[in-house]
Amino acid sequence: MGKFNKWLVSGAMSLVVCIGLSGCSDDNTSQKPLEPIFLEPLALHCDVDATQTFDFTTDINWKLTSDAIWCKISSDGELFSYDIIGNAGQQNIMVKVDDAGQQFVSNTAKLTLVRDGQSEILAVVTRSPKEYKLKVLSADGAEITAIDIASNGSLTFDVEANFPFGAIEQPEWLENINVKYNENSTKATFTAAVIDEQAPCSASGTIIFANEGKDVIYSYDVTYSGMNPEKAEIIGETPWGWSLSADATIFSASNSQSGEALTYSGSIPYKVNTLNYNCHYLCYEVLENGALQLMNNDWIKVEVDTNDPSQVKISGEAYPAETEGERKAYVYAIPDAAYGKFMDIYDAVTDITAFVDSTVNYVMLEVTQVSDYVDTTPAFVIKGYDMVEKNCFEETDPEILALIEDKYPVKKGVYSVSTDDASALTIETFLTDSEWVGWSIDNTIIIDTNGNIIDHKDVGFEPMLDSNEQYYSIMLKAIAKPYIMILKGVDGEYIKALVVKSGITLDPGTGFSVRYKKNTEELACTLETDMDIASSIIERYGIYEIYSITENKGESVFIYPHLTEDEWMAGSLDAFILADVDGNVVKWQDVKFECGQSASNASEYYASLTIQDYTIIMVFVDVDGNNRKAMVIKPKID
Repeated sequence: MGKFNKWLVSGAMSLVVCIGLSGCSDDNTSQKPLEPIFLEPLALHCDVDATQTFDFTTDINWKLTSDAIWCKISSDGELFSYDIIGNAGQQNIMVKVDDAGQQFVSNTAKLTLVRDGQSEILAVVTRSPKEYKLKVLSADGAEITAIDIASNGSLTFDVEANFPFGAIEQPEWLENINVKYNENSTKATFTAAVIDEQAPCSASGTIIFANEGKDVIYSYDVTYSGMNPEKAEIIGETPWGWSLSADATIFSASNSQSGEALTYSGSIPYKVNTLNYNCHYLCYEVLENGALQLMNNDWIKVEVDTNDPSQVKISGEAYPAETEGERKAYVYAIPDAAYGKFMDIYDAVTDITAFVDSTVNYVMLEVTQVSDYVDTTPAFVIKGYDMVEKNCFEETDPEILALIEDKYPVKKGVYSVSTDDASALTIETFLTDSEWVGWSIDNTIIIDTNGNIIDHKDVGFEPMLDSNEQYYSIMLKAIAKPYIMILKGVDGEYIKALVVKSGITLDPGTGFSVRYKKNTEELACTLETDMDIASSIIERYGIYEIYSITENKGESVFIYPHLTEDEWMAGSLDAFILADVDGNVVKWQDVKFECGQSASNASEYYASLTIQDYTIIMVFVDVDGNNRKAMVIKPKID
């Protein structure tokens, strides 16, 4: 309840005009009293600046006086005075009242008539009391009928009155009102501020002003709209850079100013103020592709105190057992009024950094949880044809890693194996049906180191289940060039990758050009990829420049080995070897073999033959008798 700073009490000053008239007579004792004009004095009621009239009749001269300065009289309606005189006859008297010395109580004035030395009170004039007036003014001086406190929680206003006053009552949700009076306590400047406990919520009440006796009351409604409806006031530790232990018992971060460690056990407390505590608490998990996904009370939880909705705790759940990895989440406090705008931003912004920057005023917590589980299960166990385990390492080639990260980002790493034989490899994947269904060819991708797709049958791909039908194994073989096998999970994500490298490195050398005989169109010619064939050629002929073509049976082709006459004697049968894949000699007549000098280029020599229904190996022997390079000619298989 407010207290008055000052009270000023003033009294009214009354002026009484007394006029005495004495009559002259030789014999006063013989004078008879005059009959009174009225049996009782007239009772006149008059407001300030108002007039009253009355009539009387007398047969002798007279004088009429007023005993109050605020009450004047006139017999002609024009000239007003405190006393007037008149002759015998009928009189019309006008009484006029002003506000001189007016108080908050009624005043009376006596009108005294004097005739022939005798006086009588002709009328008693009662002036209405002064009216109490009080008004409240806004900061710009306009009169207001209600006091509205803005969302900032404070309002300054003026109060003017024609009497000393004070604020005798106010709502409990306001602090003691600060007031500054003028010298006579009839004007004051008030500052009303909302208490901290009320600041988030709207409220209404009454401020009462009164005089010192508290018998004159002025009541004004006072309302508070509450805090800014789109603002969330989040009070607590920094929201940034928090970690949650794998068992969800400890939250930790570094103080951005002091650098000291911040730790909370079990949960982090916050005080959150929104308008009337209407708030959406949203938890978003950061997915591996960088998108945000709304969580429904998952591994991060928000708990609001039912007794005090401003008190909020954030807790978490332990990382899933026997699971490696990490996860990250953002917790938001969104006022009802801002929710629609927030969701519009969420729908429109795809970049997580841009989204967080656009909604930073609502972020309560950024938290990362890292698993402390170490999976000792090997990524792959690889064995050769002799069932001896081969070394499997994490791949380090930056170009291969960049290729996989760009096109097939795997969750569990990229590994590598090298083998110097072409027989089948057995790859134990340690993957189950719930992770990778080997029978679906769509769940395995095989590419070369340039990202080109390789047919599964080209590497002898074949999945199988172990004897317990628990884990999948894969049969593969090495080929001349390295390739990458990517295992894709049943959920669409890429699990892990294996790079298979041959221990045999073929020499690209000067290569070959191959053309059709019929139209000289050039055929595709590449380094041999079949490691069985390549290994046998290396073993028998000791050469590493091995190329191959594949064409329809019956086609005749020119093969240009890019060897000059000084290097290869095209006209000699000793300048080449023809054999099948098992090393058996192939007769040159059976394949229509011939060789000679190019008609268009005298320095270029060729060999030609007709494609058979089996694979032919042609070895070119140089003039020194050394095996120089080989061409593998394969028939197309429908």
